[in-house]
Amino acid sequence: MTVHRRAIVVSAALLTATALPGSVRVASAAAEAPSGAWVTGYYPSSELSHLPPDKIDFRAITHLVYLALLPNADGSLDDQTEQFASGAIAARDAAHKAGKKVLVCIGGSETGKRFVPAIHGDARAALIRNLVHWTTTNGYDGVDIDMEPVEPANAEDFQAFIRELRAGLRAADPKMLLTCAAQDFSPNVYLPIQDQFDQINIMTYAWVGDYFGTTWYDAALYNRKNIPYVGNGAPATDPKGPPPPLPSVDYYIKDWLSRGFTPGRIGIGTAFYAPIWHGATGPGQPLTGVKLGGEQSYAELMQRHYPKEAFHWDDDAHAPYVSLTAPEKMFIVYDDERVCREKIDFLHKNHLGGIIIWEIGQDYRPDQPAGKQHPLLQAIYEAKP
Repeated sequence: MTVHRRAIVVSAALLTATALPGSVRVASAAAEAPSGAWVTGYYPSSELSHLPPDKIDFRAITHLVYLALLPNADGSLDDQTEQFASGAIAARDAAHKAGKKVLVCIGGSETGKRFVPAIHGDARAALIRNLVHWTTTNGYDGVDIDMEPVEPANAEDFQAFIRELRAGLRAADPKMLLTCAAQDFSPNVYLPIQDQFDQINIMTYAWVGDYFGTTWYDAALYNRKNIPYVGNGAPATDPKGPPPPLPSVDYYIKDWLSRGFTPGRIGIGTAFYAPIWHGATGPGQPLTGVKLGGEQSYAELMQRHYPKEAFHWDDDAHAPYVSLTAPEKMFIVYDDERVCREKIDFLHKNHLGGIIIWEIGQDYRPDQPAGKQHPLLQAIYEAKP
């Protein structure tokens, strides 16, 4: 249903559990926010040149997830060569210097097929050995799993993989963390193994596309009852009943909690990027003559100097957007400081575990004065998660 933005460049070099230089495990005191809610920021190696690790504003972040390792069919790891390896050192050291946890991510968008042979049979044991070895040898605090999608046919292998990986991490170090980025439409995959994770972060974003038959927001907090659902991308409902609502954080959290998830074990997501609908000016418009094209980071959006009157706030969906009619029609959807604060308030009201950010480099504005270079991270920090 959704295509989540986890850009990964697959290296030709197949490296198996290579230790990084200087990999000394550092105690990470004060890693948790005062209330215990986590703020997990995703940091892909592709962002190293734009946002060096020592420029990250760690005040709001409790956990940094560096990505991404990739699984090979035999259970070995694709380590993405020199850029990934050198970035892993710097990310680890910067996070630990700030007293925060750092995890390595394996997977990413559309990596489900790549996982399938690696979590089956003898390859699964090899993959677990390699992940545990990489994590412990390189001084990381845990592993984040991002298998997208987990098809029903592979759910049993995935669940066995998670249980065995959890056991392997605990055997190596009882303090090791295991987290995941979970696609919003797959609660049944995670429900039987929810107790294996320290965080189950539901990717409550990336909802732009033709799934719902209408223009919509990328990460709306609530839906809008006055916009008809005409697509086929939402979870199955009674065909004789009313159509399901358009996607929202509120919709999916209610769905997951109704199935028996522990609130404090799951998290929501916020997006630091801005997809663009061309040929539309707002939500709920038909897709005839409309297409998605291009994507700005939040920082780029703020630098475009769109007229002030183009910026709007949807009181129903609790979502900001830009609406333009010239030189062409454009409907740009994104998360801003206000909605970041509201999402923190939402997680508190629903007793949820925390929030994830995809991804932290996209709000970075090095041209701004100190203290204003990470506006969205600052908003989250000030909301006191």
